[in-house]
Amino acid sequence: MDHSVIIWNPNEMKVFMKLLHHKVPVTAVSFRYHSHMLFTADCSGRVCVWNMPLKEVLQDQGARTNIEVLGLCGLVSERCVSCSGFGGPGVCVWKVPEEICVQYSTKNTLESSVECIYAVNDEIFIGGSSTNTIYIWHSSRGSPVFTVSPAHPVAKLCPPSMSEPFIRPVANWVSAITGLYGTDLIASGSSTGHIQFWRLVQPQLDRSNEVKVQQQKRTQISIERIPGLGISLGGFINGLAFSSDRRYLAVCLGQEHRFGHWEPRRHVANGLFLIPLNVS
Repeated sequence: MDHSVIIWNPNEMKVFMKLLHHKVPVTAVSFRYHSHMLFTADCSGRVCVWNMPLKEVLQDQGARTNIEVLGLCGLVSERCVSCSGFGGPGVCVWKVPEEICVQYSTKNTLESSVECIYAVNDEIFIGGSSTNTIYIWHSSRGSPVFTVSPAHPVAKLCPPSMSEPFIRPVANWVSAITGLYGTDLIASGSSTGHIQFWRLVQPQLDRSNEVKVQQQKRTQISIERIPGLGISLGGFINGLAFSSDRRYLAVCLGQEHRFGHWEPRRHVANGLFLIPLNVS
């Protein structure tokens, strides 16, 4: 592993360039929405900003938190939001012009890591954690405005085997989360291969209300399960993404978690699966 970021030419499926700056393994990449600005992060907590196709780093935010970054999502403005793991579970908003990061906690003493992150817009962030919890943050609040737990069905006990002689519970992480941008459709995936579709519920803002009332209403955000829209594939859901034409949900399925051997290998094939959608 050379700690590089590889940019591919999708038409020829060949390496277009490599970005070299990180000194430790790179754990997350994301583009700013509708922009050539690229954000990259590594397991030391360092976040870097690039202006494609230039190979020189535009800005090195440094390892301000010293906590591994597990996921990134670019925003519309010159910012990105990251999620972090052991030592400081939560999310950070990295502001490029100001060269600062704003941290948001889970306010959950039992939480160990926020595994994945999706930005609905520049104010609303949704994260999935290793305790089978989904958190919703609003940029105006330092702690979640809404939580769902358990987000996915509780995992069954892992039976004993030659390599694992004792019965133990299988952890059920929310390992991936995404949304169809510009809509209220959210999808989350777990470490047991379960995919759940959600609807984002936001309050209707009335311009006749006072500014203080509007600010309070903006944080009254929640998500609700869409009945009958749950899919089980087996394996680890290591990534989710909606296609731009709204026809498919792309699912990255693996035998193991993308960062390591935390559970016994699932009896599935590593690959990319497309789930057909009917979104009007």
